[in-house]
Amino acid sequence: MKEKKDVVQDLIKLREQSKFNEDISIFYPGLENTELKGLLTGLVNKIIDNFISLINQCAVHKEYQSTIAESLSEFDALELDTEERERLYQYLEQIMEVIGIESSRGIINKWLYGFEI
Repeated sequence: MKEKKDVVQDLIKLREQSKFNEDISIFYPGLENTELKGLLTGLVNKIIDNFISLINQCAVHKEYQSTIAESLSEFDALELDTEERERLYQYLEQIMEVIGIESSRGIINKWLYGFEI
């Protein structure tokens, strides 16, 4: 298990990365709408900030899951295309991997597909 400061540093690096750009390695064409791209990037960075705050508070797994659910609800009103929803899913997976969370307990799958897998 990584130390808290290393996890926070890895999340900061992820936060600093440009998001929703073309990525042929995952067959993602990128988001051309710059206004939407900025909005989504801001929301993903907000999720990262929320997780950094939880880490600094020594949160428990249940609090992380609650934050995931609350964060995803912010994206519902945007009526995103499948590609952007899947890319968001991948960002959440990256965040969870950095923190060491193995599962959202179906929260992300339910948001993405409408049911738990």
